[in-house]
Amino acid sequence: PGAALRARARTLGAMSAAALSMDTRGVALAYSGAAGDGAPGRIRFRLRPPRRRELVLPWRDLLAVARAPARLLGAAALTLAAVGLIAVASHAGQASVVAVGSGLALGYLAAAWLCEGARLDAEDTRRSAALPFRFESLAWWHGAVPCLVLFVVAGVPVVVAAVAAGNPGLLALLAVTAPVLVAGALVNVFRPRFMPDLFGGFETPVGNSAAIVAVIWLVLGPLLAVVPMALLLPSALGASHAGAVGRAVVVGAALAAGLGTYASRRAARLYAA
Repeated sequence: PGAALRARARTLGAMSAAALSMDTRGVALAYSGAAGDGAPGRIRFRLRPPRRRELVLPWRDLLAVARAPARLLGAAALTLAAVGLIAVASHAGQASVVAVGSGLALGYLAAAWLCEGARLDAEDTRRSAALPFRFESLAWWHGAVPCLVLFVVAGVPVVVAAVAAGNPGLLALLAVTAPVLVAGALVNVFRPRFMPDLFGGFETPVGNSAAIVAVIWLVLGPLLAVVPMALLLPSALGASHAGAVGRAVVVGAALAAGLGTYASRRAARLYAA
């Protein structure tokens, strides 16, 4: 039928545009919208609206997470896998950096899956125009629910490990690692639109710089969040004194604050554009 052909044409156009702009999420959304498989993955969930208007955004993000159980369960599974890899890293000797980096990468993916509300606001700035705060502060508000979910899911095995090992520093490391990963995910959420000019680049002795620029545009968030923590955590996990743990906590807290500030500035530039 003509209606089906028009729907398929719109879907192909949306998928092509998303592919050209290197937006993998756009491709997935266009396909799932055409297939009509968005409804079965969601459930009805009621949560009383907050009395304070400042809590409207976390309330909305919490509803979005609760009504998409597949996304929530996937993020929980990735979080538990990340905790398991990092636990193995503490006994892996020289391979601990690789294991910690792999676990942090899984944790970053879990945080990114939980930032769907932030992505919706980044794609359509009018969606949050009526909220009682500035658009650049959305990055901080959108980080509340992902951090809460990561703390709840990862907190149980980390508490068990801390009690079994008699090492309360593990809880402090979790308290800074989760915000760093969420802040890195928000940096990627509020990134600027991919401009075709980035494909131009300039010539260097090792080739054109366009590919490097495009890759950095795609992976800047995990690069700023995962790599520093992968270098910082192994020494703290295997430390027998509180100094290494304290140093990791301080540096991690500063990194989370810096990434959050960078994400909020990116959000402000996105809104201004």
